[in-house]
Amino acid sequence: MAYALADAGLEHLAVLDLIPARRDALLSLLAKEFRDLDLAPAPSMHKEYDLIVNATSVGADGQSLPLSLAAYGQPKLVADVVTEPDITPLLAAARALGCAVQTGKEMAHGQIEAIAQFFGLLGDTSPTSHADGVFSA
Repeated sequence: MAYALADAGLEHLAVLDLIPARRDALLSLLAKEFRDLDLAPAPSMHKEYDLIVNATSVGADGQSLPLSLAAYGQPKLVADVVTEPDITPLLAAARALGCAVQTGKEMAHGQIEAIAQFFGLLGDTSPTSHADGVFSA
């Protein structure tokens, strides 16, 4: 996810990970590939962010927050990869602040074609036929 954001032209990326070695490996890879990308090993408190993405399972229990949005200004968009519940505690907090949100189901739906291709499931059929209805409410 971080690589895709960097590849799309992101200018600044802060990575929060509870496992420093994993975070550092990701930052090292990104630094080699995207020399102009401003990287930080952790988000700066009280700094404004346009986008915050939870790429962990935190929040799948319907109660836990991966971080407190109040410490990071009011992002324009908050996304969460957790697909169930649809509105995680993070997304509920974002909505309460007036932020736009993207649910895990919406994120997964956008990746269905790539996942199906990876597993060789598309054959000669349209990827749309495989994706439609997979994550319907």
